[in-house]
Amino acid sequence: MKLLHCLECGDVLALLSQPRSCRCGRSQGRYLEDGHAAEYSGPACVVYLSNSGVERAIRALRARPGLAPQKVACAVAFATERTRRIDA
Repeated sequence: MKLLHCLECGDVLALLSQPRSCRCGRSQGRYLEDGHAAEYSGPACVVYLSNSGVERAIRALRARPGLAPQKVACAVAFATERTRRIDA
């Protein structure tokens, strides 16, 4: 899953195949037709969350009901591969 984070307004959006814009309208992004590559514009960065990493974090949280949510790690990376900035 790729998320668009607007550095201007702080909005975070899940990318879809349809173009999406942040609250302030300065950053936009979308998945390309292959469903993996994405493009974006504006003062933004794209963050990649691995589906399997999110699932592991949720399983760990459910397995230990007393565990504080902030103690569950999930791998997050800035998306550089298969992501294209279109306003540069």
